[in-house]
Amino acid sequence: MYYAKHPLKRLMAGILTMLAIVACSSCKHDDDDVTKIDYEKVADHTVLMYMVGDNNLSSLLENNVRQAHRAILDSVEVGALNLVVMKDNKQSGDDLPKLYWVHRNAALRLDTIILQTWSEDIDMADPDILASIIKTTFTRFNTPIKGLVLASHAAGWVPVTTNHQYDSPRRKAFGYDQINQNNLVGSIELWDLAAALRQGPKFDYIIADCCHMGNAEAAYELRDVARYLVASSLEVQGAGMPYRKVFTRLSRVKSLSDLPDALDYSMRCYFDENAPYGASKKGASVALYDLTFMPQLASSYQQLIRSNASRLEPLAEADPWTITDWLDYFQPLGRESTGSGGSVHYKYYYYDILDVINWMGEVDAANAHAAIQALQHIVLKEYHSSQFYSEIIIDHHCGMAVTLPETLHLANEPGYRQFFSAYASNAAGLLAAYHHTAWGAMMGY
Repeated sequence: MYYAKHPLKRLMAGILTMLAIVACSSCKHDDDDVTKIDYEKVADHTVLMYMVGDNNLSSLLENNVRQAHRAILDSVEVGALNLVVMKDNKQSGDDLPKLYWVHRNAALRLDTIILQTWSEDIDMADPDILASIIKTTFTRFNTPIKGLVLASHAAGWVPVTTNHQYDSPRRKAFGYDQINQNNLVGSIELWDLAAALRQGPKFDYIIADCCHMGNAEAAYELRDVARYLVASSLEVQGAGMPYRKVFTRLSRVKSLSDLPDALDYSMRCYFDENAPYGASKKGASVALYDLTFMPQLASSYQQLIRSNASRLEPLAEADPWTITDWLDYFQPLGRESTGSGGSVHYKYYYYDILDVINWMGEVDAANAHAAIQALQHIVLKEYHSSQFYSEIIIDHHCGMAVTLPETLHLANEPGYRQFFSAYASNAAGLLAAYHHTAWGAMMGY
């Protein structure tokens, strides 16, 4: 009756009641509601750091993550870059996998929003888990610019091996996850890596912060997964990319047209920290690829293989000395370890692809010219030192490597018998593995 006599007071009471209901509702929201509210602040550019560090790289990758955090604080604008981290490192008190988003707030501090946690160890080198993390990240952050960092051990296309330096089965294409609870080791073959990435959105760029991904086999496998790829034809130095500099620069990218320059700057920062060879520096090589043109390169290279069949076929059955003499035509990009055990470190695998094209072009100039044109469109920038460790003198390098399958039967040579056993211990087995790659299958070796 009182409110009927005082309509203004009744209106004010109603407004206060509604505000109270809204306030109570906001107090009862679940984690998904919090996430949705926070996501209103996201930028137009998201990068996922996929850090498979449950191995001897753990402390190095942990430092990479700290550098990345610092880069977000250094960003020119609040929310200039969405940094999402998926990591599994061996850190005391922080050794379980987690997926989280790092955001700089208006107070110039970092907010860490947990997206997913695990109560036990997982195999981050499982293709299904990789695909799931990518889906989770880019469903929530479906931004115009999408980037991915792959950080761990890697070796391009090379398949499952038993490396006696590590005393455990290890897939060399990407990832090395020592799953603590059951003492297993997980890893991803190159073809499985591409299949997992293909389940997510097409990336605008991938930074392969891992060894030996700068080759035609890896680039062709990833041709429909990303537009740009940053990778090395050599091993990547243990510290990897200088992420504070890399992400500070990437945070300024406003459109896709800005990406090549930002990625070039990132490569130069890595190169400057690791080259030229000498003192504590061991040398480096890194390149930026536009994967759009990989089909053209593959098509021309395939024609070169066919026109050179009569020159290549005898080499497949040649003795090691003949093969070794033939390899002198090409710039090597793999080294032999001088450490204990004498394990061969990709010694015969990777060579400068331009050298190989030129050699085959001696009998097929037209297709060699087409392949070189495609290569010029693919390799946008490249940097290499004049030496890598003590084993490789780099006289020249176009920025991309390739494997010469004719050399695979050298697996029976000393050192290779030690390096390979799990997947293949002979030339036929290694060749079968090479056929699993899209590049190898297309070439018809």
